[in-house]
Amino acid sequence: MMSRINRARTTHSGFIMLAICLATTVASSASAFDTPSFVFDGDANNGSIILTTANGTLQWLKHDPTSLIQGQSSTNVSSDGGVTDRPVALAVGDFDGDNNGDILIGRTGGGTGGNGQLTWVERSITDTLTGVNSFMISPATSIAIGELGDGGFADVIVGREDGFITWGLKANGSDTITANSTFNQGDVTGVAIGNFDGDGNGDVLVVKQGGFLNWTERNAGNTLSGIHNFNVGPASSIAIGNGDGDLAGIDEVFVGRDDGQITWAVKQMASDTITAYTTFNAGGVIDLAFENVLTGDLEADTSGDLFVINQLDATTGRLLWLETNAFNLNISTQDSFLIPLGLGTTLTSVDAGDFDGDGDIDIIVGKSEGGGTGGSVAWYEVSDTGGGVFEIVERDPSFNVGGAVLDLQIVAPQTALFQDTADFDEDLDIDGADFLAWQRGFGSGTTLAEGDANISGTVDGVDLGIWEAQFGDITPPLSAVSTVPEPNAAVLFLLGLFALASSRSRLN
Repeated sequence: MMSRINRARTTHSGFIMLAICLATTVASSASAFDTPSFVFDGDANNGSIILTTANGTLQWLKHDPTSLIQGQSSTNVSSDGGVTDRPVALAVGDFDGDNNGDILIGRTGGGTGGNGQLTWVERSITDTLTGVNSFMISPATSIAIGELGDGGFADVIVGREDGFITWGLKANGSDTITANSTFNQGDVTGVAIGNFDGDGNGDVLVVKQGGFLNWTERNAGNTLSGIHNFNVGPASSIAIGNGDGDLAGIDEVFVGRDDGQITWAVKQMASDTITAYTTFNAGGVIDLAFENVLTGDLEADTSGDLFVINQLDATTGRLLWLETNAFNLNISTQDSFLIPLGLGTTLTSVDAGDFDGDGDIDIIVGKSEGGGTGGSVAWYEVSDTGGGVFEIVERDPSFNVGGAVLDLQIVAPQTALFQDTADFDEDLDIDGADFLAWQRGFGSGTTLAEGDANISGTVDGVDLGIWEAQFGDITPPLSAVSTVPEPNAAVLFLLGLFALASSRSRLN
């Protein structure tokens, strides 16, 4: 299963300044260790679901206010239709630094002589999925995307069947993938990237079927090196995020174990070792995701939330909403939802985030149906069911995707990072000089100065259309960045953080 990343961490310096800020609004700022900011399709109202299926497809689904879920685009990413070459895991982020979302897929690669593939797919300007490059590796088991502190672009870590992890990067000067480092972990079942120790470099956390949580880090030589191993028992799923709400924004790790337990693991403050806050019996863990629920959660931002899927029997699955308590440092059940399953149906994957743009957390669950011959996704939401009681509610129990779902990720609604502008000479007006800049760059230019108004990587007729629409305008500086504020957490968040700051420190 893919790792899950806390994609909306709020950081502030100083408790007094925090109180002043929260009296008005809580703004989101991306951590250097999360996936760097990117825009997938620029839709500020409707989110997306990206998923892989066992018949070899990568699919992009969109939220639609009328039909709830609709198909947007799909592409085949398997050499043999998923017979042996399966796209087992995916991650979404800005891999090439162009601010457009990239999808990285780890494949088993059975159709290519036993070699796996790391495949890069990007959303095109025509809102379709298009392949960019594939890189040969050992057959993959898992994948994570995030920043390892090496230059601002997203890095990719692939867990492999041979027990190694590969650190992948975009190659300099070309749209190809290269391997920066390969590191032997033993037997990899899940990987995650996050800010585990707060030292300025991203950290890689690996769970192993043999029973360990491994902490690996990028070192000064741009290679990976092991820091510490922690025995958690055989495990196959992992999530990462700031579950205890510390103001430093340091992440913890949540490990889904084969015995049905979840271990909440943390770095020791006084040493480079891993310890456990607590272990929670979830009754089974197929996959888990971490996300903060900002509505219906009395501890708001100070405590994170986990969403876990498990299988109760042949006809029933379950979705659990768990809270990580920042004060008691334990995990407790907030709500659960039973999922009726048809013959030959199993739950496979889960992710959480804002899919429909209403500010509440949505949960998407992937299914394999008919013994693997088909599949669907189900949509649930944490919602007010009356009187301020927040529970899991069902929005769409089954959207057919034509194949067993292997992995999925929600991409929340977004505005464009940079406003489209035809002010190519950046003199704050749009006139004939800007047209000449577009004309000189047409067909080959790739920068704003060469006429690329929408930062697509190509100067074309779309950029001319933007110039025509904006001709004569007085424009603000291009550096103005559009952001989406998070919901106001206000009083409850303040009370929680005050108690947290005055009464709790990390375990030693």
